Amino acid sequence: MPESHLQLSSLTDEDLKALPFVVKNADIVSYSFVRTDADVLELESHLAKLGGERLGIILKIETREGFDHLPRLLLAVMRSRCRRGG
Repeated sequence: MPESHLQLSSLTDEDLKALPFVVKNADIVSYSFVRTDADVLELESHLAKLGGERLGIILKIETREGFDHLPRLLLAVMRSRCRRGG
């Protein structure tokens, strides 16, 4: 699937259902099939609504599109960490 261009959100319905548990019980969240900085912002938005701003985020780059956007993905995560002061 590395060359696939997925037309759906990186966050599935299952992921969204699991986020409240993750926020309550974890220190870090691993995010699969991240492709763009918008994906990172979407996850951060959901985490913020649940009080999970403190969570670390691991980006799992599994597609060519994600690799092509790697600098922007890293900047998006670093900016969010700076805003949170963590």
